[in-house]
Amino acid sequence: METHREFCELEQLKCPFDHVGCTGEIQRRHMDSHCKNSVEKHLLLLAKAHKELVQENRRLLSELAEQKITSPLYNIKKI
Repeated sequence: METHREFCELEQLKCPFDHVGCTGEIQRRHMDSHCKNSVEKHLLLLAKAHKELVQENRRLLSELAEQKITSPLYNIKKI
């Protein structure tokens, strides 16, 4: 049964772009069609996720730089 589920055309699958917000649950047999018909939607989701990651990265880098400056350990010389 497990082998059948790996290839069953009726199996409901999450969209490969679910990690960036696509909520589609599509039968395996329609997945190619979903991806082809949702290119614009998926690109917008990816652009939004990328923007959020860039902002988070900037925030973390700023936070790290501030910690290095204010941390007493920052001034300890390495042996």
